[in-house]
Amino acid sequence: MKILKYVLLLLLAVVVGLGIYTAVQPSEYDFARSRTIDAPAQVLYENVDDYKKRALWDPWVERDPSINITYGEKVKGPGASYSWTSDEGDGTITRTESVPHESLSDELDFGSMGKATAYWKFEPEGGGTKVSWGMKAQNVPFAMKFFSAISGGYEGMMGPVFDRGLVRLDSIAQIVVKE
Repeated sequence: MKILKYVLLLLLAVVVGLGIYTAVQPSEYDFARSRTIDAPAQVLYENVDDYKKRALWDPWVERDPSINITYGEKVKGPGASYSWTSDEGDGTITRTESVPHESLSDELDFGSMGKATAYWKFEPEGGGTKVSWGMKAQNVPFAMKFFSAISGGYEGMMGPVFDRGLVRLDSIAQIVVKE
């Protein structure tokens, strides 16, 4: 009986420690990943702006075969939207700003995991385009802070997925450029 008491106390200490560690994690984040792609900004912009084209390179679609996307009435430009359901979570994305061939901004709603803003920049670099894809949020919910804490921070958790998306976008852009 004494051992069970010590095991329960140890377990309680671990749970309390994890709760405190999670609570002191940052309540906001802002990170971006970039890649220079040998394609005109117009080609890249069009593949990001059009939500139906996005499914061709989106890293989450690749990672999660259970994802089911429902498009809004508009699929590109300000006001465009789509929602998704999957085993990993549901959400919506809405395009809030669009400067053709230069930048895009989206509002994301991950339900209980909070809200975020995704942003894109397309800048000429050499003979190609530097594409930057970022995400930022404030007032991050406790559950998201917990997942971030055990995944190496927000950028550690989502950065590699953004890198994969930029690689896939590069592949799609090369096909379009060759046509």
